[in-house]
Amino acid sequence: MTEIKINDWKSISKYIEGLISENSDIFNRYFFRGQSISSWELEPSITRLVKGDNISENKAVYHEIQSLNEFKSLAHLTDERLVYDSSMEDIALYIDMQHYSCPTRFLDWSKSPFIALYFAVSESLNDDCSLFVWDYINYMINMQKLHVNFKELPPNKLLNFNDYNLVQILLPTKKNERLYRQQGVFSVSNNILKSHCDLINSVGSLSKDSGLTKIIISKESKMEILDRLKYMNITASSLFPGLDGIGKEIRESLLLRKWKKK
Repeated sequence: MTEIKINDWKSISKYIEGLISENSDIFNRYFFRGQSISSWELEPSITRLVKGDNISENKAVYHEIQSLNEFKSLAHLTDERLVYDSSMEDIALYIDMQHYSCPTRFLDWSKSPFIALYFAVSESLNDDCSLFVWDYINYMINMQKLHVNFKELPPNKLLNFNDYNLVQILLPTKKNERLYRQQGVFSVSNNILKSHCDLINSVGSLSKDSGLTKIIISKESKMEILDRLKYMNITASSLFPGLDGIGKEIRESLLLRKWKKK
């Protein structure tokens, strides 16, 4: 994994513009994830919950299945549209679970570098943050070098694939409004305990380039970047539908007014 340190809007925007100008099909090659604290790894929520506890790690898949069954049985109580029958694939359920903050093995990414950048800078203002850039085509080429017969697996087969560790991008076939606004996709792995960072980096041994870049952004530049993103209409209310987004944006506007008076 390549690491880059950046301290202002000019540098990060120059980096992103460089990616766009050098790649005519950036939306199918690169995926982006922002994290508000730079020390965090690329770990799905269920991985973070069970990691470090031997008993929980051994039962990780069991916990996942229990969470799935609980969500399936309870979701309709709050929204009658969320009715699941036995014919539905687990992948469709996991997407809804991820949307409603249930622990899953899914990790959120965006096709937009600027939307991912928003998620990096909008929280934990006293900490450095990170923007992950994943060259997915490079990763797939590395996988083909390591495993001669490698090819992307259908999502329903990926979860039960045991030949070797694999992490893939999942493009939702039916998006909710939040996914649509955030240009969202997911990474998902057959290994529930491994961080996606480790899984991606492990395939770069042949080319010495895993395809993953971590840009560490200083805490001092967070407000400047948040302000510039607002001029691009990348705000809480544009990314989160409903009153939730409006409330978050009012908070952001207050913080920006306070910052500009310094």
